[in-house]
Amino acid sequence: RVTIIGTDGIVVGDSDIALGALAGVENHARRPEFVTALAGGIGSSARLSSTVHDRMMYVALPFFAAGRVAGVMRLAKPLTDVDAAIAQERRLVFGASGAGLLMAVLMSSLAAHFMSRSVRELTTAARSMAAGDLSGRTRLVGDDEVAELGRALDQLAGNLATALGELRAERDLLSRVLQGMKEGVLLLDRDQRVALANASLREMLLLGQDVVGKSPLELIRNAELKRTLDEAHHDIAAGRTFKDALAKHPEVFSPMWLNLVETGEASGHLAES
Repeated sequence: RVTIIGTDGIVVGDSDIALGALAGVENHARRPEFVTALAGGIGSSARLSSTVHDRMMYVALPFFAAGRVAGVMRLAKPLTDVDAAIAQERRLVFGASGAGLLMAVLMSSLAAHFMSRSVRELTTAARSMAAGDLSGRTRLVGDDEVAELGRALDQLAGNLATALGELRAERDLLSRVLQGMKEGVLLLDRDQRVALANASLREMLLLGQDVVGKSPLELIRNAELKRTLDEAHHDIAAGRTFKDALAKHPEVFSPMWLNLVETGEASGHLAES
């Protein structure tokens, strides 16, 4: 709605009122937007219109003639339209906020899913390693901390598998050497219990397979051999080398056996007794 108002406040034109009815329109000299515009500014206000009986928003601007204010042009808009525009803006803001929140939740859920899947793979690989299976790998890719941890775990599993393979090879080699010896070999642990007895010893003394964990006297029933083993164990505990402890008993341990023991001690592959 456009209204033309003279400097005296009389309405001289209105887009919603016929020219013949303008004489009955109330004088606008006291309207706040008119007063501000007449002073050379931009006036605005919002109120219930006494002319159209509706809530309106007004904006008024002065227009000039011959260098001075000749009147005021006022634009009016029903507040219902303004309220509708504000409501539309609110809906747009709420819609955009809801869509952004939904997208954030979706992205967070996806990130948490991928992260938890990687952590589950790490847990599975770690449990397999703890159970003795070193063949499993996480094979995680990426540059994040979880991927770095997965690669470190894979490298650890590979190193452990290599080390265990080497230990098994050495164990098997030692076992084959001991089982192939003609001399009888008896290995005792720190509690003077049998830790190993090769085939030659079992054959010489007619022993069965279940000798590990028993005392020598239980198996051999020979007090002299028991005394020899006790003395050797005492000498080793006192700081003598294995070879020197056995050399005190040449009637039991041959020079070849002593040389073999000395070689094993020098190489570091001879188990402690």
